[in-house]
Amino acid sequence: MRRLLRTCPATHRLAGRLSEHLLLGECLDALVRAERSMGRAIAAMDDELSEEFIASDLRGALDAVGEIVGETLTEDIIDRIFATFCLGK
Repeated sequence: MRRLLRTCPATHRLAGRLSEHLLLGECLDALVRAERSMGRAIAAMDDELSEEFIASDLRGALDAVGEIVGETLTEDIIDRIFATFCLGK
């Protein structure tokens, strides 16, 4: 029976769909985490909190997006963000 299931095209399609479904769920979870982190970063800027709080939330958002695209983000990206935006105003 197992050999039959392994060779059945319908089984391969079902397994592919299940994998896609699980992957989609993981991506959606990461996007939700990124959105929440960005919301906290924006709130921290609005509340004029220190840059460390903002950076921590931005790091969380970048890490979540990195999970989706398969990249690890480095400190130079955060440095570029802070160089571009004026914080605390």
